[in-house]
Amino acid sequence: MAGAELVVGGEKRLIAILLKGLQGPITVSGKPFNGAMPAWEKVLTDKKIAAVASFVRAEWGNGAPEISESKVAAARKELESQSAPYTESLLLQIPADASLSEGAVAPSSPAPVPDVRPSGAPTASASGQSADTEQIQMAAGKQVYSTICMACHQPTGAGLPPVFPPLIGTEYVTGSPERLAAMILKGNAGPLTVDGKLYNNVMPGQESVLTDEKIAAVMTYVRASFGNKAPSVSAEVVTAARKKFADRKTPWTEAELKSF
Repeated sequence: MAGAELVVGGEKRLIAILLKGLQGPITVSGKPFNGAMPAWEKVLTDKKIAAVASFVRAEWGNGAPEISESKVAAARKELESQSAPYTESLLLQIPADASLSEGAVAPSSPAPVPDVRPSGAPTASASGQSADTEQIQMAAGKQVYSTICMACHQPTGAGLPPVFPPLIGTEYVTGSPERLAAMILKGNAGPLTVDGKLYNNVMPGQESVLTDEKIAAVMTYVRASFGNKAPSVSAEVVTAARKKFADRKTPWTEAELKSF
């Protein structure tokens, strides 16, 4: 991001990338990159997108002006019909110096994720839950997946080879609930082999973003979706993993995950 035209150049390209995501290959500062950046329009408010855009435009020797929340709001509305991540060719259709017009500031928070276990719901256990509780968990888990996980792992759970691994039938999803909880809490850093294919990327930890109930919900959802048929997971499992690995500061590696 240091000195890159996509960061310090026209405002519109940068905000378009943050809102809709980016799919490589792409050339930056004369070097080719081939990864995928998830879209943040359903996760971050206009205020937060404006804040991070302004931060990267002013750091690491960059000296570009800040971008206002109202400009992000205007871009969100203007680019509403763009459903797929940007590619290099699509970005080049946006003029390199294109700026954004000021728009009315409006709330753009993602839809709230429902509580997994409302008042009066039966107590969950690691070995099984009532049908009503599982149904509530699945709905909540689908919401979390749609807002946080889907951009990388896709609506089908098939991922984006060779960047983001699939969630279908993999032991990391259907195996140890503690290991999956640990991965979601702390993240993992590649290389990682899934179904015989090598993936080399970073999954950020969600321990400061998601509650134990929401992590249990999305675990339950992915373990029972995309053809997977693994049992549901209770919030207590996640709480125990959060406590057990509280002192860990770095993402997991493949060698560590295989030791579970």
